[in-house]
Amino acid sequence: MTDKTKKAIVTQFIEKVYNSGQLNYIGELVHPEFQFHGLQGVENIEDLKLSFAYLHINWNSVFEDLYFSIESIQTDGDYIEVTLRKLGKTKTALLDEPSEGYDSMVTIKEKFLIEEGKIKERWSTAPSPMERQPRRSNLTDQDSDFRKI
Repeated sequence: MTDKTKKAIVTQFIEKVYNSGQLNYIGELVHPEFQFHGLQGVENIEDLKLSFAYLHINWNSVFEDLYFSIESIQTDGDYIEVTLRKLGKTKTALLDEPSEGYDSMVTIKEKFLIEEGKIKERWSTAPSPMERQPRRSNLTDQDSDFRKI
């Protein structure tokens, strides 16, 4: 399988599942023996669907215009490493997100193992609330000094 094809699988997963909430694509893009390293309780495809369903409910209640932008995508053999930027304006406060009207920008690192044309394993890291940069209103494209993890 080419690097381009592996990148396309991961890109489609991010666009369809993260950004559009089309959970039916999980079955098409994720290997039946899927493993997620890092989140307890997500041990198979059905758990992954439930996890994303729950996340979309929370995301949509807290953010308007939430979008995960791919900042970089690289291959390392069968592994795809992705840097995502979560962008959105808050509608309400939740955990460490500020109250209504603030722009939120968080950098997330993801790593995927591709086997048999599907995502077999996934690792994800996001900064803890203490590691995140302070937020301010009216972020622009020039605001690229957020700490990478």
